[in-house]
Amino acid sequence: MERARAGAPDSDASLAVVDAVRAGDVSGAVATVRDLWESGVAAASLWDGLVCAAAERMFVDKTGETNQRGGEVHALTNVNSMRNGFLGGGSSEETKRLLLLQATAFATLFNLSGTPVRFETLTADPAAGATLEAMRATLGSGEVELLPSQAGEHLDGTKQREVANALLAYVADGHDSAQLVAQHLTQIRATAKRTHSVKFPAALLEELGRVAPEHQARLLPALAFYMSGEGAGDWPGYAETASIVAEVAPTP
Repeated sequence: MERARAGAPDSDASLAVVDAVRAGDVSGAVATVRDLWESGVAAASLWDGLVCAAAERMFVDKTGETNQRGGEVHALTNVNSMRNGFLGGGSSEETKRLLLLQATAFATLFNLSGTPVRFETLTADPAAGATLEAMRATLGSGEVELLPSQAGEHLDGTKQREVANALLAYVADGHDSAQLVAQHLTQIRATAKRTHSVKFPAALLEELGRVAPEHQARLLPALAFYMSGEGAGDWPGYAETASIVAEVAPTP
């Protein structure tokens, strides 16, 4: 497993990777990760930094806008898939190194389509915690005021920060972040008609189970920057695909 590989876990190294990706210089970020790898830092710490940096790519201030391109979501899904490749059996040391450096380049290349919001500017707002308790029961349904009513509509910048702060407060109060994401994913799987709605929280949930505990909070606010309702039109081909799935694996 990744954390059993030779090398010392290093939380500061993870944050150094975050800073390198933030800087936006692909060559510089790759060189930083390469040097840390060669210095003996555990691979898990480097991947943790990339995951945190990729999740932060979702933190985009969209004040005044009701829609966002959402391309930043691919930063996290790419890093997640390459981490899985790294963990896969049979890969040579050189292949693993290449996957790590390629993931670094990809995460850095996913430029933000709005004003960057750093994790450090988000706060665990206790006043938002009560709102989140109600939100948690219907997360993803579009039925609560914090969520937009139509699929494809994302929270504007003000609401993004409000929900992100609520999520941080909820976890700071002792609640399980993975359980929160798992509930979101379960409800999205039951209602979503677009793969984007599913694959992002699925990757986020998987990474929450991997990153060092001290960095888990850095992932959670990404949910607030990609929440949407489920009331808009279907993805072309959804009905046909759903009918095939129903035949192959009918609901009990």
